[in-house]
Amino acid sequence: MVSKKPTGNNPVTPAPRRSATAAFACLDYVSRLAAGSQTLRERGWNGMPVKLNFNPDYLYFVTTTAVKQTHLFRRDVIKRIIVDSLHHLRTTGKMKLFVFVIMPNHIHIIALFSKEHTLSDVMRDFKKFTARQIYRHFQAEGNTRVLDVLKREGESVKQAYKVWEDGYDARDVYSIEFLQQKMDYIHHNPCQPQWKLVETPEEYLWSTAGFYFNGKPCVIPIDDVREFLA
Repeated sequence: MVSKKPTGNNPVTPAPRRSATAAFACLDYVSRLAAGSQTLRERGWNGMPVKLNFNPDYLYFVTTTAVKQTHLFRRDVIKRIIVDSLHHLRTTGKMKLFVFVIMPNHIHIIALFSKEHTLSDVMRDFKKFTARQIYRHFQAEGNTRVLDVLKREGESVKQAYKVWEDGYDARDVYSIEFLQQKMDYIHHNPCQPQWKLVETPEEYLWSTAGFYFNGKPCVIPIDDVREFLA
Protein backbone atom coordinates (compact mmCIF):
# COMPACT_ATOMS: atom_id res chain seq x y z
CA MET A 1 0.00 0.00 0.00
CA VAL A 2 1.17 3.51 -0.79
CA SER A 3 0.33 6.44 1.45
CA LYS A 4 -2.06 8.90 -0.15
CA LYS A 5 -0.66 12.27 -1.08
CA PRO A 6 -1.96 15.42 0.63
CA THR A 7 -4.93 16.97 -1.12
CA GLY A 8 -6.86 20.19 -0.74
CA ASN A 9 -6.76 21.85 2.66
CA ASN A 10 -6.10 18.63 4.55
CA PRO A 11 -2.37 17.93 4.21
CA VAL A 12 -1.17 14.64 5.58
CA THR A 13 1.80 15.07 7.92
CA PRO A 14 4.04 11.99 7.92
CA ALA A 15 4.79 10.39 11.27
CA PRO A 16 8.30 11.11 12.63
CA ARG A 17 10.76 8.70 11.05
CA ARG A 18 13.88 7.01 12.29
CA SER A 19 16.17 5.99 9.47
CA ALA A 20 17.69 2.54 9.09
CA THR A 21 20.73 4.18 7.47
CA ALA A 22 22.96 3.95 10.54
CA ALA A 23 22.56 0.20 10.78
CA PHE A 24 23.68 -0.33 7.18
CA ALA A 25 26.03 2.59 6.51
CA CYS A 26 29.16 0.48 6.15
CA LEU A 27 27.67 -2.19 3.93
CA ASP A 28 28.46 -2.49 0.24
CA TYR A 29 25.02 -3.83 -0.58
CA VAL A 30 25.37 -4.41 -4.28
CA SER A 31 28.55 -6.46 -4.10
CA ARG A 32 27.28 -8.56 -1.20
CA LEU A 33 23.77 -9.24 -2.42
CA ALA A 34 24.30 -10.58 -5.92
CA ALA A 35 25.84 -13.96 -6.54
CA GLY A 36 26.31 -13.48 -10.29
CA SER A 37 27.15 -10.81 -12.78
CA GLN A 38 23.71 -9.16 -12.73
CA THR A 39 24.04 -7.09 -9.57
CA LEU A 40 21.70 -4.19 -10.23
CA ARG A 41 18.44 -3.75 -12.06
CA GLU A 42 18.62 -1.51 -15.10
CA ARG A 43 16.93 1.84 -14.79
CA GLY A 44 14.10 2.87 -17.08
CA TRP A 45 13.83 6.14 -18.96
CA ASN A 46 11.67 7.62 -16.18
CA GLY A 47 13.95 6.48 -13.37
CA MET A 48 11.70 3.56 -12.42
CA PRO A 49 13.19 0.05 -12.18
CA VAL A 50 12.64 -2.16 -15.21
CA LYS A 51 10.77 -5.37 -14.35
CA LEU A 52 13.02 -8.40 -14.72
CA ASN A 53 12.37 -12.10 -14.29
CA PHE A 54 12.57 -13.63 -10.84
CA ASN A 55 16.16 -13.87 -9.58
CA PRO A 56 16.86 -16.00 -6.47
CA ASP A 57 19.89 -13.81 -5.68
CA TYR A 58 17.68 -10.78 -4.93
CA LEU A 59 15.73 -9.82 -1.87
CA TYR A 60 12.12 -8.92 -2.75
CA PHE A 61 9.80 -6.32 -1.27
CA VAL A 62 6.34 -7.91 -1.54
CA THR A 63 2.89 -6.47 -0.87
CA THR A 64 -0.42 -8.31 -0.99
CA THR A 65 -3.86 -7.05 -0.04
CA ALA A 66 -7.16 -8.34 1.35
CA VAL A 67 -10.02 -8.59 -1.11
CA LYS A 68 -11.51 -5.16 -1.85
CA GLN A 69 -9.05 -3.81 0.75
CA THR A 70 -11.44 -5.04 3.44
CA HIS A 71 -10.06 -4.83 6.98
CA LEU A 72 -10.06 -8.60 7.40
CA PHE A 73 -6.80 -8.64 9.37
CA ARG A 74 -7.79 -6.03 11.95
CA ARG A 75 -8.04 -8.50 14.82
CA ASP A 76 -4.99 -10.12 16.41
CA VAL A 77 -6.38 -13.63 16.01
CA ILE A 78 -6.34 -13.19 12.22
CA LYS A 79 -2.89 -11.58 12.26
CA ARG A 80 -1.71 -14.64 14.19
CA ILE A 81 -2.84 -16.90 11.35
CA ILE A 82 -0.80 -14.83 8.90
CA VAL A 83 2.41 -14.64 10.95
CA ASP A 84 2.22 -18.34 11.80
CA SER A 85 2.05 -19.10 8.09
CA LEU A 86 5.07 -16.88 7.42
CA HIS A 87 6.87 -18.68 10.24
CA HIS A 88 6.05 -22.06 8.70
CA LEU A 89 7.38 -20.97 5.31
CA ARG A 90 10.61 -19.80 6.93
CA THR A 91 11.18 -22.85 9.13
CA THR A 92 10.51 -25.25 6.25
CA GLY A 93 13.11 -23.49 4.10
CA LYS A 94 10.68 -21.93 1.63
CA MET A 95 12.08 -18.44 2.19
CA LYS A 96 14.25 -16.26 4.40
CA LEU A 97 12.07 -13.65 6.10
CA PHE A 98 13.84 -10.40 6.98
CA VAL A 99 11.17 -7.74 7.44
CA PHE A 100 7.37 -7.75 7.75
CA VAL A 101 4.32 -5.86 8.88
CA ILE A 102 0.74 -7.12 9.11
CA MET A 103 -1.73 -4.27 8.61
CA PRO A 104 -5.55 -4.39 8.87
CA ASN A 105 -5.99 -4.93 5.12
CA HIS A 106 -2.56 -5.72 3.67
CA ILE A 107 0.88 -7.07 4.44
CA HIS A 108 4.43 -6.15 3.42
CA ILE A 109 7.44 -8.44 3.60
CA ILE A 110 11.07 -8.36 2.53
CA ALA A 111 12.26 -11.88 1.85
CA LEU A 112 14.67 -14.06 -0.11
CA PHE A 113 13.32 -16.93 -2.20
CA SER A 114 15.10 -19.70 -4.09
CA LYS A 115 15.16 -21.58 -7.38
CA GLU A 116 13.43 -24.51 -5.71
CA HIS A 117 10.84 -22.32 -3.98
CA THR A 118 10.23 -19.33 -6.22
CA LEU A 119 8.51 -16.11 -5.26
CA SER A 120 5.37 -16.98 -7.21
CA ASP A 121 5.14 -20.51 -5.78
CA VAL A 122 5.60 -19.35 -2.20
CA MET A 123 3.06 -16.53 -2.53
CA ARG A 124 0.54 -18.87 -4.15
CA ASP A 125 0.84 -21.40 -1.32
CA PHE A 126 0.86 -18.71 1.38
CA LYS A 127 -2.31 -17.04 0.10
CA LYS A 128 -4.09 -20.34 -0.49
CA PHE A 129 -3.35 -21.65 3.00
CA THR A 130 -4.08 -18.41 4.88
CA ALA A 131 -7.30 -17.87 2.92
CA ARG A 132 -8.52 -21.30 3.95
CA GLN A 133 -7.57 -20.79 7.60
CA ILE A 134 -9.02 -17.28 7.83
CA TYR A 135 -12.27 -18.39 6.24
CA ARG A 136 -12.46 -21.38 8.58
CA HIS A 137 -11.96 -19.09 11.58
CA PHE A 138 -14.85 -16.86 10.57
CA GLN A 139 -16.96 -19.99 10.06
CA ALA A 140 -16.10 -21.21 13.55
CA GLU A 141 -17.11 -17.82 14.96
CA GLY A 142 -20.35 -17.85 12.99
CA ASN A 143 -19.43 -14.41 11.64
CA THR A 144 -22.05 -14.31 8.91
CA ARG A 145 -21.40 -10.66 8.04
CA VAL A 146 -17.80 -11.34 7.01
CA LEU A 147 -18.62 -14.73 5.51
CA ASP A 148 -21.25 -13.16 3.27
CA VAL A 149 -18.70 -10.65 1.97
CA LEU A 150 -16.12 -13.34 1.25
CA LYS A 151 -18.69 -15.57 -0.46
CA ARG A 152 -19.98 -12.70 -2.57
CA GLU A 153 -16.48 -11.79 -3.72
CA GLY A 154 -15.80 -15.46 -4.46
CA GLU A 155 -18.92 -15.85 -6.56
CA SER A 156 -17.73 -13.08 -8.88
CA VAL A 157 -14.75 -15.25 -9.87
CA LYS A 158 -16.50 -18.64 -9.55
CA GLN A 159 -14.93 -19.53 -6.20
CA ALA A 160 -16.56 -20.56 -2.93
CA TYR A 161 -15.00 -17.53 -1.22
CA LYS A 162 -12.21 -15.00 -1.67
CA VAL A 163 -9.93 -13.57 1.03
CA TRP A 164 -7.07 -11.98 -0.94
CA GLU A 165 -6.96 -9.77 -3.98
CA ASP A 166 -5.50 -11.55 -6.99
CA GLY A 167 -1.76 -11.38 -7.41
CA TYR A 168 0.73 -9.32 -5.43
CA ASP A 169 3.23 -6.54 -5.99
CA ALA A 170 6.91 -7.60 -5.87
CA ARG A 171 9.93 -5.40 -6.40
CA ASP A 172 13.49 -6.59 -6.22
CA VAL A 173 15.70 -4.76 -3.77
CA TYR A 174 18.17 -3.22 -6.20
CA SER A 175 20.15 -0.93 -3.86
CA ILE A 176 20.94 -0.23 -0.23
CA GLU A 177 18.91 2.97 -0.49
CA PHE A 178 15.85 1.06 -1.68
CA LEU A 179 16.25 -1.42 1.18
CA GLN A 180 16.47 1.40 3.72
CA GLN A 181 13.48 3.17 2.21
CA LYS A 182 11.28 0.08 2.27
CA MET A 183 12.32 -0.94 5.77
CA ASP A 184 11.47 2.55 7.02
CA TYR A 185 8.16 2.47 5.16
CA ILE A 186 7.22 -0.96 6.52
CA HIS A 187 8.11 -0.13 10.11
CA HIS A 188 6.40 3.27 10.13
CA ASN A 189 3.27 2.09 8.33
CA PRO A 190 1.29 1.52 11.58
CA CYS A 191 2.09 5.09 12.71
CA GLN A 192 0.79 6.80 9.58
CA PRO A 193 -2.11 9.27 10.05
CA GLN A 194 -4.54 7.07 8.12
CA TRP A 195 -3.89 4.20 10.56
CA LYS A 196 -2.69 5.57 13.91
CA LEU A 197 -2.38 2.07 15.32
CA VAL A 198 0.54 3.00 17.60
CA GLU A 199 2.60 6.07 18.48
CA THR A 200 6.01 4.58 17.68
CA PRO A 201 6.97 1.75 15.30
CA GLU A 202 8.45 -0.51 17.96
CA GLU A 203 5.15 -0.53 19.89
CA TYR A 204 3.50 -2.46 17.06
CA LEU A 205 3.58 -6.19 17.83
CA TRP A 206 2.91 -7.35 14.28
CA SER A 207 6.08 -6.11 12.62
CA THR A 208 9.85 -6.36 12.83
CA ALA A 209 10.30 -2.76 14.06
CA GLY A 210 11.03 -3.72 17.67
CA PHE A 211 13.74 -6.14 16.53
CA TYR A 212 15.57 -3.68 14.30
CA PHE A 213 15.13 -0.60 16.51
CA ASN A 214 15.60 -2.11 19.98
CA GLY A 215 16.79 -5.68 19.53
CA LYS A 216 13.55 -7.08 20.95
CA PRO A 217 12.34 -10.52 19.83
CA CYS A 218 9.68 -10.51 17.12
CA VAL A 219 6.36 -12.27 17.53
CA ILE A 220 7.93 -14.92 15.25
CA PRO A 221 11.64 -15.59 14.59
CA ILE A 222 13.09 -13.84 11.54
CA ASP A 223 16.35 -13.65 9.62
CA ASP A 224 18.47 -10.59 10.39
CA VAL A 225 19.15 -8.71 7.17
CA ARG A 226 22.31 -7.24 8.72
CA GLU A 227 23.80 -10.71 9.11
CA PHE A 228 22.75 -11.59 5.56
CA LEU A 229 24.65 -8.58 4.23
CA ALA A 230 27.69 -8.94 6.50
